[in-house]
Amino acid sequence: MRRDEEPEFANPTLRARLEAFAQGRGEEELLPWVGRLSPLDQRRLREDLAVVLSEPETTGEPLDWREIGNILQEWAEVAGWEDVTLRAGALAPDGAFIVDLRPQDRQALERASPAVQRATAHLLAEFLPYSPTVGFLLPRGRLKKMRDRDLWQLHLPDGYRLRYLVDKAARTVHVVYLGPHPDRDPRGREQNVRAKVKRTSPDEP
Repeated sequence: MRRDEEPEFANPTLRARLEAFAQGRGEEELLPWVGRLSPLDQRRLREDLAVVLSEPETTGEPLDWREIGNILQEWAEVAGWEDVTLRAGALAPDGAFIVDLRPQDRQALERASPAVQRATAHLLAEFLPYSPTVGFLLPRGRLKKMRDRDLWQLHLPDGYRLRYLVDKAARTVHVVYLGPHPDRDPRGREQNVRAKVKRTSPDEP
């Protein structure tokens, strides 16, 4: 992401809330891990954010959202927070996405370990419905875009993977694969999803 590009959730409301936090007003709903930091570290976090948030006024350049993300990730790690860095549900100005999860995927999830079930349940509730392509909302390395394809992949505990396609026009996240690292290419399901998206969004490229 170039500096002049903004993640899809980067809206004036979020910026205002981060600025309020940098000025000393609490944002426990948005940054639930802040309470785990010492008072000194909380002050340092606010100072780090304040510096980056003030740059557009002094340099005339767009806000550096990548740097904002790096700051939040670093301090969330200091706090020992392993879930979604921000409460993504508070940042969806256009409404939530529907997550299309097949019954067989839900059944496979029921057979997975408790760690996989917890991680997946959190992502289904907090991340995929609101900001499914904003990687810095998650710990580093958790989300990647698959090369040469518009598929996204989430890394889960125990070697599990969650692959999905985002249909922005229909506000739907289609889960293509959920399970252990696939020993075969699940492109049949992917092709079915793409055909479904094309039928429901005929004007999309």
